[in-house]
Amino acid sequence: MKSIFFRFALCLAILVTSILTNAETVLAYNVLIGFNSTTKALETAEWIRSINPDVILFQEIARHDSESFARFAKLWGHDYAAVAKPYTDFSIALTSNRPFDLIETHTAGFHHGFVLAKIDGVYFMSIHCSPFDYQVRIRETNDYALRLKPLIENNEKIIMMGDFNNSSPLDQPKFDAWLQAKTPAQLEAYIKSRKKNLNEGKFDYTAVKQLLDAGLNDVFFNILKEQSINYNWRIDLALLSDNLVQNVVEANNYFRSDRKFFRSLSDHYPVMLKFKDLGLKPLAQKPDFSLEAKTIKHVSTNDSNLKNGDFSQDLEHWNVTPNKSHAKIEDGKVTLTKPDEKTYTRIYQDFEVKPDQFLTLTFNQARSLGAFPNTFIYFQNPDGQWNERERLNYIVPWFPIGNDDGFFVFKTPSHAKMARLAFVIHRNPSSITLDNVAIRPATQEEIDQLTPLELKPELIPDGSVRQEFNAEVQDIEVQPKQPRKIIVQLPQNKQNATAKIVFFDKAKNHIRNSLIQLRLTQENKSFEEPIVTPHNAAFMRTVVF
Repeated sequence: MKSIFFRFALCLAILVTSILTNAETVLAYNVLIGFNSTTKALETAEWIRSINPDVILFQEIARHDSESFARFAKLWGHDYAAVAKPYTDFSIALTSNRPFDLIETHTAGFHHGFVLAKIDGVYFMSIHCSPFDYQVRIRETNDYALRLKPLIENNEKIIMMGDFNNSSPLDQPKFDAWLQAKTPAQLEAYIKSRKKNLNEGKFDYTAVKQLLDAGLNDVFFNILKEQSINYNWRIDLALLSDNLVQNVVEANNYFRSDRKFFRSLSDHYPVMLKFKDLGLKPLAQKPDFSLEAKTIKHVSTNDSNLKNGDFSQDLEHWNVTPNKSHAKIEDGKVTLTKPDEKTYTRIYQDFEVKPDQFLTLTFNQARSLGAFPNTFIYFQNPDGQWNERERLNYIVPWFPIGNDDGFFVFKTPSHAKMARLAFVIHRNPSSITLDNVAIRPATQEEIDQLTPLELKPELIPDGSVRQEFNAEVQDIEVQPKQPRKIIVQLPQNKQNATAKIVFFDKAKNHIRNSLIQLRLTQENKSFEEPIVTPHNAAFMRTVVF
């Protein structure tokens, strides 16, 4: 009997494992104004990659259009993306590891709007409702319901997820009790702070109710019951058509898993559903262009494998100077000060070159992470050492440069036979993706761009950003999306200074997030800095204070 029971249990376990292994995963996530920072973007991308979702419905994507966000999404293995409001801070988006038919992006008349796409017969709708007024949300969800009505009546498969900024009527008993438990003073203060989000001092559930009345199902409440109500304002919801409810095999809103980690990434928790037999076609096999498939070479004193007193041969081999904030060298010995922080050099590709040759390297990259790694071309000496390098003219962080690939022009040394493309990357090296790498002879126009811009910065008495942007100083005309090298020197009458480089459009409006700041000292009197001008740049200004 025990043997029979064991075999039954084993078969059941194998069956469940098989179902979950083959399950399709859908994720919704409000990522707080474009992942909040470059570091948070990488941490979020690493986590997304770990759960390997098939489709993600995003809210608050910032500074991207559909094509650039598709490049960014390669960080978690997605090649396809749609963004509703390009280059804004609160856009709705969708990414997928499969091609999709973009049915509609709609923002007119909505506080944020929605993205509606179809993948292998399944409709996915990413939404973000108004956060400020329950009456606006009622109008918005009524429009959503009208848009989905013909699909529901036709028995289509529908997955609607996002930030509703409104609770479900299924939460009403608990939320009403929570509100009633407040003292009169607490209740008055709460109502005053949310007067347009409350209906006569009470939560209003109409916005979500009319979607449920239209034929959708609050699947998280149905599956998790009380566990799904884990804070007083459950607003990130997953609504499904009737024909998908039974296909859900797992649901998670991560509130009870690693709360501290997710609170560090965003002011929302992700919402995840796993389905069996959702109907998505099997993924086609494709070549792996990720750096994860390449060689990792540790070259830094930040590496936890490097012990105090050891001097890494790699440091001499690659001519890398240890970061003084992480390590110090005394009498030829290294002492680690922050051994938990790592730097890696990841070798991407070696290629043959000719001496004294102008070449152009072209590539695709996750645009918003452009300056996160330091990217270099290394050249091999006749003795086989790789100790000459040139920094790539890499994309400046957060610059909206349009849909162009990155490119870099360089000249090979007179002894060069081999060159190597490599990254010096802080934190997790698997986060950086680069593909479509190609080397070709440089055009004369590209060669001309190697000529540095010797800037004569204007001195201003006050270093405030406000005065800097409004200062009456001479501007240099520039072309958009133009890679250049700039030289900034410390003025003779100053011991230390800060140089700031800012960009303006044709109307002389300051371009947001275009600030480059350099510190000039007696030890470092000048900088030769590679830049790429923003996609709408017309003027560049350098000031020193």
